[in-house]
Amino acid sequence: MLVVDDEEGPRTSLRMVFKNQFSVYAVDNCADALEFVRDHAVHIAVLDLHIGRRCGLELLVRIKELDPRIEVIMLTAQESLETAKQAMRSGACDYLGKPFELATMREAVARAHRLRAIANNVESNTERLRTVTDQLHDSFSREELTRTANEIYAGVIHDLNNPLAIIAGYVDVLHQRIADATSLAGDDLKDFRTHLHTISKQVNTCCDISARYLRFMSRVGRDPQQVPVNQVLSEVEQLLRNHPSLKSSLLVVDPLAEDAVAGLQGTELLQALLNLAINALQSTDAPQTVRISAEFYPRPLPVSTFVNGPEMHYSGVESFNNTPPFVAISVADHGSGIPAHVLPRIFETYFTTKAPGKGTGLGLSIVARLVRSAHGFIRVNTRPGLGTVMTIILPAGPVPLASLSEDPLAADGSPAAL
Repeated sequence: MLVVDDEEGPRTSLRMVFKNQFSVYAVDNCADALEFVRDHAVHIAVLDLHIGRRCGLELLVRIKELDPRIEVIMLTAQESLETAKQAMRSGACDYLGKPFELATMREAVARAHRLRAIANNVESNTERLRTVTDQLHDSFSREELTRTANEIYAGVIHDLNNPLAIIAGYVDVLHQRIADATSLAGDDLKDFRTHLHTISKQVNTCCDISARYLRFMSRVGRDPQQVPVNQVLSEVEQLLRNHPSLKSSLLVVDPLAEDAVAGLQGTELLQALLNLAINALQSTDAPQTVRISAEFYPRPLPVSTFVNGPEMHYSGVESFNNTPPFVAISVADHGSGIPAHVLPRIFETYFTTKAPGKGTGLGLSIVARLVRSAHGFIRVNTRPGLGTVMTIILPAGPVPLASLSEDPLAADGSPAAL
């Protein structure tokens, strides 16, 4: 206990009354009081309102600044409602008049002691809670890292499936062409070389996909490759020509009237469109027409009107950068559509409506992640029984001159190659 009073009587009486309960230290000025608080653990302080020419309220504030846990009892021979309010607002736990009654002082000190015990208990519990919180955070962080790593591995496998399926399709075509042939010449040789070129490009696609995920895990960024949208659409059309999902369906691609570059790395845009197109082709077992079309938007979009509903869903609008121009690429099918209760969940990782072993639930979540990384968004318009249109909207720009004179997706082993 610290007693601060410029009169000897109160200092002596308080020391005598509480000497068996506390270690009592008494001073007659503010400077010694503050020095003692700085150097010792004080639980309760009893301060006179007037200490020499100094105001005890100022000392109260300074003590609370040094240690807010100290419970302070103010004493005054000139008691007033205003000074009592000031003392309580400054953090005093009690306010007594002088001369004080011994019983009243004992009660005030007992209350202060209980308050300090409660404060100590709260502080102890807070520290334990902080420790537990930190432990939980570390545990959640480890779980999140494990979950993220698992998603990365699953994403790699999923993304590799598309080019591997294309490679398998072309290899099968080549096998049929050369099964009974003793030599190749003319158109057969030309087709053989074209198919080998496509296979080579898809092998490079697999390498690029692996590199992309390695960059993600190492957090090493890379600026988007400037790949014209129409060239990517042409690649999609060629790659799906022998894809098993095409079967007897028809794939139609409508390019941009005036080519542009999307703000997404070339291979990532290709992978996103392949995922959407394969989903569309698999939306029904009946023959259908899947149409991939592109539009150019030169003005800001009416984002405030984008509202989710039973037949319309938006993903990524919250991080969308509404600074034109944009390119919108749509993939439309005539499948069974998406039920209203399923629509809000289609971009969730591992969510799938396919039978066990038929789908991973990763395709659309990967597309959503890629589009969000470019500050774009996805619009889904679906009508059960009539089909679905999935549109990715991305920042766009003009086609660089370099892209007009070379093939950024050429299979030459360069960084731009698939």
